[in-house]
Amino acid sequence: FFLQVNDEIFLYRKQGMLFVVLDACTGEIKSRRHIETLTVPQATSAIDSYIISTVKERSIVLVCSRDIKDLPRDSGISAFIKLGSSKPIGLFRKGSFAFLGYRGQPKPSWIKIVNRSSGREAASLQHYVPLRLRQYKCPGLGKEYRKEEKLLKGLQQNHGETSVEG
Repeated sequence: FFLQVNDEIFLYRKQGMLFVVLDACTGEIKSRRHIETLTVPQATSAIDSYIISTVKERSIVLVCSRDIKDLPRDSGISAFIKLGSSKPIGLFRKGSFAFLGYRGQPKPSWIKIVNRSSGREAASLQHYVPLRLRQYKCPGLGKEYRKEEKLLKGLQQNHGETSVEG
């Protein structure tokens, strides 16, 4: 299992969840962390703590899982709400999970969650996420109008879409 950001690939072979956090203004990778999910209380606490204490405002967050063994669906992880999920996320036992989120306001339209049960194909996401959008309120952005922002708005208007997949 892996996460890829542009040309950088983050491989992991252990069971658990892999988090990669990027600055939405610069694209710089700010944090990456693997969290073991061997026991429910410790895993849920570690995930909540990581999201609350490490993931800063204006962060793009990528998460994927491998062999989640002991996090039943009814143990919803509420800290994902801070990253754009509409409700706590429950994970399938031995399933797979892929998440693209954002910590900040307003919530962008590109937030995605794929949660698959055991025996189904692995959860997968591929998505273009623009950086330095005005809605991210990046420091020093001022009134600069970005070419990517204009292109994205034009594509959305022409195709009636709220997101662009790449």
